[in-house]
Amino acid sequence: HPARVEDFAVEQIVSALFAAKPVADPGLTSNLSIHGLDRPTLKVTLQAGADRTQTVNIGNTTIGGSQAITYVTTSADPSAAV
Repeated sequence: HPARVEDFAVEQIVSALFAAKPVADPGLTSNLSIHGLDRPTLKVTLQAGADRTQTVNIGNTTIGGSQAITYVTTSADPSAAV
């Protein structure tokens, strides 16, 4: 749902998304449903002007502090989980 948010909150989210890096996961498969990406629990769409948008689809997340994993796809390649 579209919503208004504070500027600093948006900046923190965007910074976190840009800082995120893919890591090797031996359990990663091409089956999106295994990773909760057939129906993502959250979609974050960033828009710059009228013509540029990118979406991050967020699926399953494991608990484990620095060892936690979140499976995502992006609008650049929605069929490849990372």
